[in-house]
Amino acid sequence: MLVFNALRYEPHPTHYSVAQALEVVAALRPRQAFFVHMTHDIEHAAASRQLPPGVAFAYDGLEVTVTP
Repeated sequence: MLVFNALRYEPHPTHYSVAQALEVVAALRPRQAFFVHMTHDIEHAAASRQLPPGVAFAYDGLEVTVTP
């Protein structure tokens, strides 16, 4: 599982954009990736439908189970 920063769609000087975060996911190929630290500019439901399988935007109250 990868939990990774994806601040916004536009580039930022100190944080990963969604596109950059997706590049990291493609390179590391985790079974599941969650993006965190997003701005409110990202509309969660619509944006989530555009992510590849195994990648999701995290949300308040999200619970995950980690198995070996």
